[in-house]
Amino acid sequence: MRVLTAAQMANIDRRAIEDLGVPSLVLMENAAIGVVEAIGERFPDAGSVGIVCGPGNNGGDGLAVARHLHARGYEVTLAMVGDRQKLSDDCRSQLEIVDAIGLAVDQISAEADLDTWISRAQEWGLIVDALVGTGLSRPLGDLYESVVERVNRCGVTVLSIDLPSGVVADRARLEGPAIEAKLTVTFAAPKLAHV
Repeated sequence: MRVLTAAQMANIDRRAIEDLGVPSLVLMENAAIGVVEAIGERFPDAGSVGIVCGPGNNGGDGLAVARHLHARGYEVTLAMVGDRQKLSDDCRSQLEIVDAIGLAVDQISAEADLDTWISRAQEWGLIVDALVGTGLSRPLGDLYESVVERVNRCGVTVLSIDLPSGVVADRARLEGPAIEAKLTVTFAAPKLAHV
């Protein structure tokens, strides 16, 4: 089995984009479709889904997942953690599409915002974790740590995109709080932290 480091995964993405001419948004759409298919297969009764997104490409994956779930008839509750002025280009593109189709996105900029968002968790059949992915290289910061802890305590099943948030792709052990996912959908190959 092939196991990748974060740098190797980034290189595969870069080569697909630069050498093969596959637009990064196409890669993101393909990832989102894979996640949505996994949700349909593993959690067929999850008619309502809460999705929490970060400002990077993992968050962009989450926004794309939200669109595809919405198109398939799921009730989707979206939240964006952090500063909307600091989104990756692809995450910003996905957010613009989500805004254009009228999906509401709650902003989590402080603990009070988190309290409001997570208070609805018992309405959801599933939470999708799209906070951070393979780009994480250190323990999570304060607000992200709070999101992870609250999601873990809420009692709702969690699916993580690529890696559970808080897990560093190249490390064998946790260095801080991390999402306790029932299922993680990763892309291309497992990362070191998966094994």
